[in-house]
Amino acid sequence: MDRLGMAFLIVVWSILVMFPFTIVYADYQVMLYVWKQTLDDPNEILKSWDSTLSNPSTWLYITWNDDTKGVERIDLGNTHLSGPLVPALGKLDKLKYLELYGNNINGQIPKELENLANLESLDLYNNILTGPILGGLGNLTNLRFL
Repeated sequence: MDRLGMAFLIVVWSILVMFPFTIVYADYQVMLYVWKQTLDDPNEILKSWDSTLSNPSTWLYITWNDDTKGVERIDLGNTHLSGPLVPALGKLDKLKYLELYGNNINGQIPKELENLANLESLDLYNNILTGPILGGLGNLTNLRFL
């Protein structure tokens, strides 16, 4: 194989190796950033949730797991946030802990949260949620705290 062909293969291989991680970061980044835009954050707790940063592992109140390539924990208890939960949260497929207690989170719990198969703790205590508790949450076999 000539040098040009070898260089081309190296470039293509590099893109294929790195591109999936970029997509993973971007997907989570978009989902979290969309949610941030719906929240009132009087204390600027979510200031580090900057869509221009390379990945959400650098964002405060987020725990990123490099092994699973996903957001494992969102810990925003007692941060004075107000606004709705958004359906996009149901796409955080690696999420184990969603801690939102002691805020002014309002509206209904999105049905999409029933998709969080790895969820172990869903702490929504002391918010102003309306509507029923989703029956499908009972199907989340890892859920230990509700």
